[in-house]
Amino acid sequence: MPEPVTLNPADLHAPAGPEELEAWCEQNQAPIEAGRKRIVERAVVQAMACHPELRSRFVLTGSVVLALFHGLPRITGDVDLRWDGPTATKEQQRLILSNVRRMLNEHIDRFLPAGDEWKDHARQLLAIQLSQGAGVTTSERTVRLDLDGSNRLRVATPSGVAAMKIIATLRPVAIDNPRKHDLTDVAWMLENDLINVAELRGDLSRLASVRSTRRTPAELTDFQQRSVVASREASQQRWQPTSVTDGIEAVVQLTRLTGQLTREAEAFSASVA
Repeated sequence: MPEPVTLNPADLHAPAGPEELEAWCEQNQAPIEAGRKRIVERAVVQAMACHPELRSRFVLTGSVVLALFHGLPRITGDVDLRWDGPTATKEQQRLILSNVRRMLNEHIDRFLPAGDEWKDHARQLLAIQLSQGAGVTTSERTVRLDLDGSNRLRVATPSGVAAMKIIATLRPVAIDNPRKHDLTDVAWMLENDLINVAELRGDLSRLASVRSTRRTPAELTDFQQRSVVASREASQQRWQPTSVTDGIEAVVQLTRLTGQLTREAEAFSASVA
């Protein structure tokens, strides 16, 4: 694991407080609701960092990592947490999620702006999504959110987030109906040079060993061909970070680069066995 990184919470990509909300949103061309959500997400991260169980048993992952730690401009959805405990049933997952919310509530008020209004914002804007590691982990780092290092949390690296998003785009439903936000997030990471290819290769190999795409080689070949055609059609246009075709091409480029998607389009999980 990389050496821990120390960050001041003010370094996170979010308005410093309500007094800076409008200016931050104007600067980032974001709606006010997006700025409020960033403030709430930063409070979640701080609450996680100071709770012993949350910071040891869960990894912060997904688009909120890209948004808060790396400046992803789009409005994110859920706060994604990866549970590293034993595989849980659906009922157990509901219980774990309930406990996560309870533990967050123990601390989050300390980091929200004062006033009941912000407690209401937190209830309305905060959605927690829990995923299971199934014994498989992606690259992560430890982030300290204070000078003495006592408040820290585990955060997925951009390469770890990219691996999860690439796998998501190769799931059966995604091939027919691409997850636009995953595709464009991968394109944005590639454009901003956030992805460590060697790290990504390892993450994809571990993930693909337990997450089958359940697609035939012919179907994967069709997806690859359609992706390349779509990217060629967009190649004469100015680069648009929000372009789905750019995102598809980014996924194809990265999976080729890491050796996970071959020209023969072997089943994704078989290609890294």
